[in-house]
Amino acid sequence: MKKYLIIGDVHADFEPFQKAVTYAQENNLHLISVGDLIDGGPDGAKCCSLMLDLLRTGNASIVKGNHEHKIIRYID
Repeated sequence: MKKYLIIGDVHADFEPFQKAVTYAQENNLHLISVGDLIDGGPDGAKCCSLMLDLLRTGNASIVKGNHEHKIIRYID
């Protein structure tokens, strides 16, 4: 049976996000980010980079939150 760690509202704060990732990896949990990984803190690029690595290896899933949608609207 697969187990999950669900997190939200990281808001580009890398240190607690990295701690959650480490906890998930140490406990064989699939990490699910339920929005707002970016926007608000100083480490958006680092958070995105780590999440992309997790997505590529199949160790995480992500749901876009309103802050991701805000950035996408800005880019468009």
